[in-house]
Amino acid sequence: MSIDPDFVVTINGENVTKYTSEWKLDDNEKKSTLEVTIKNPDQKFSEKFDTGQEVSLIFGYVGNMGEKVEMEIKKIEEAYSVNEPHDYIKVIGYHALDNLDKGNAGTGGQTPINLNR
Repeated sequence: MSIDPDFVVTINGENVTKYTSEWKLDDNEKKSTLEVTIKNPDQKFSEKFDTGQEVSLIFGYVGNMGEKVEMEIKKIEEAYSVNEPHDYIKVIGYHALDNLDKGNAGTGGQTPINLNR
């Protein structure tokens, strides 16, 4: 079994892991939040995702992944840049009053991950 960390991100059923530049899972007493920022080369994902769709995350270690965290998309932010090699899209999913420690794959706090893939 490997000790390398790993993750899988899907938005509306589409695997966007290789485009993911950052994800953050925040779990507190009032709300659980999953924010995923993906690269948007040539505006590949522009207007492809919408609120009400599902964003999901599985993370852990190669060969020992945790349970899937699934949330409904409540907000989408698109960023355009002339200085960066790619535009970006941030997808934000929420579970109001649904602490992940009481359900699936809780972290008990904030888990920010920033990867350059």
